[in-house]
Amino acid sequence: MDKERIDEIKRAGEAFSTSMITRGSILDFAINVENELTDIIAWCFYPTTKSWDVDIYNQLDENGIFLKATLLRQIDFNEKTKILKDVIKAKNLLPWNDNKTLINNIAKDLDHVRDFRNMLAHSPLDISKEALDILKYNKGAGIEDFLIIQYKKGRVVKQRIDQKRIQDELRIMMRVMYRLIELFALLKGDIEDAKVSEALSNLSTEEVNHVVKIIMLGKDKETTP
Repeated sequence: MDKERIDEIKRAGEAFSTSMITRGSILDFAINVENELTDIIAWCFYPTTKSWDVDIYNQLDENGIFLKATLLRQIDFNEKTKILKDVIKAKNLLPWNDNKTLINNIAKDLDHVRDFRNMLAHSPLDISKEALDILKYNKGAGIEDFLIIQYKKGRVVKQRIDQKRIQDELRIMMRVMYRLIELFALLKGDIEDAKVSEALSNLSTEEVNHVVKIIMLGKDKETTP
């Protein structure tokens, strides 16, 4: 059999493995970010006086849960981001001028998370010979990045998802998650916990790299060329 062809098939398999592990982890993170957003919106419509719990779902009463399980589940990510700003303004839940920077930053990050999630969810993997030849390969760790194919306005656009891109995207996701928790703490009137969440939103490169390593643990480290 053609050794070059066998090697190419092996590399394609590694690219599939890296893609599945990385995409699965990021999509799972994005799902939880959207869920956090949904819980806050539901709480804004039906605020409760329950004691503080970092899991916002535990702050919802029956009305909030019903709203989340019926109407909000049918609204897309983009509309939820707009609703968050509208409901805070309309119900005057926070002094707008004092908190608009935080809320606008959250909305900006949420838009980015949504766009990146959609790109990963709907773009097929590129396993052409040309793509496989440019992927980074580390002996003992296999392929560390992958290419995806997007179709935009009748054109093919290829995106390389490498370690730096993963780190950058995870940093944004973790930042907006903590910012959402900070916002909820402010809505609940817990200033001290809001300060803690604000500090956590400023993640160091080392902390993000640690999360990336956890994500990549599922990859077969013993893969050989």
